[in-house]
Amino acid sequence: MIDEEKAFTVCPKCLGRDVSWDLSKESYAGGRIFNQKICNNCGFTSLLFPELTEREYDKLLKQKK
Repeated sequence: MIDEEKAFTVCPKCLGRDVSWDLSKESYAGGRIFNQKICNNCGFTSLLFPELTEREYDKLLKQKK
């Protein structure tokens, strides 16, 4: 049996895991049509947020310290 790790979205600025689609009118008015994501922890917005597995995330946190 293959042990597949599920990936999750991470904020590249604060490494927060609480990321969702940016449904603000500013996002829509910018022509992005809700393709932008927002970190609910620090407010960072971008079209690109990395997806990491738990193992990759733990490794990144250790490197940051």
